[in-house]
Amino acid sequence: MSLLRKLAGETAIYGFSYILSRVLYYVVFTSYLTRVVSKSEFGIYRDLYFYVAVILVLLTFRMETTYFRYAKEDRPAVTAMSMTFLTFFAGLFFLLLLIFRNEVAIWMEYPNMTTHILMLGGVLFLIR
Repeated sequence: MSLLRKLAGETAIYGFSYILSRVLYYVVFTSYLTRVVSKSEFGIYRDLYFYVAVILVLLTFRMETTYFRYAKEDRPAVTAMSMTFLTFFAGLFFLLLLIFRNEVAIWMEYPNMTTHILMLGGVLFLIR
């Protein structure tokens, strides 16, 4: 019984210190980072990563689920059709982004980041 009590006591000490360090880290650094980083260049990249996640979902049309459902019947035809469809819309998205890059940058409130926005569009076109 004393071995079990000793184990429980050590577990409580180590567990409490681990949980306390995580809580302090969250409270201190999250409040600091949300105030400081959101106003710096890293906050801009955070926003761009957010847009990548949202646009990638929109550009793929959740086609992977449909592909797995219908690829059993005729894989080459389904692959060709889905890749053509996705490539066309990703290319159209990149073309529109290329044409309206200044307007998109102003809308996103980053008028000096047009090159980064074009790179974002290029990456989205390539990984669609």
